Order: sequence, then structure tokens, then C-alpha cells
Amino acid sequence: GVENMYVNKVWVQCENENCLKWRLLSSEDSAKVDHDEPWYCFMNTDSRYNNCSISEEDF
Repeated sequence: GVENMYVNKVWVQCENENCLKWRLLSSEDSAKVDHDEPWYCFMNTDSRYNNCSISEEDF
């Protein structure tokens, strides 16, 4: 059901100072994020949200 949509999802923020949008990653993808390194939209495996020009998903 829809209520399970956000289970095992993690919000990450693009560190491009002109963007700073939040992106929703699967737990699998977020596990690969190196938290010592900046994260950017282009690193998102979801092609619908992998560009700084694309609007944020609704929370």
C-alpha cells in the first residue's frame, strides 16, 4: 500500500550550494553513500531526480 512507500527510504541533500534539494534514496542506495564525501543530485540512481534542475519530491 501507499503507506509503505517511504519505508526503507532515506532523504539526502544535494551539496551544490545552488541546489540544496533533498532527494529520496532507497536504503540500498543510501548505504552506498559515503557520508564523508559531498553528495550531489547527479549521483542519484533515480533518473527522475538526478539533476539539480529537477524539483524536489513532495515530502
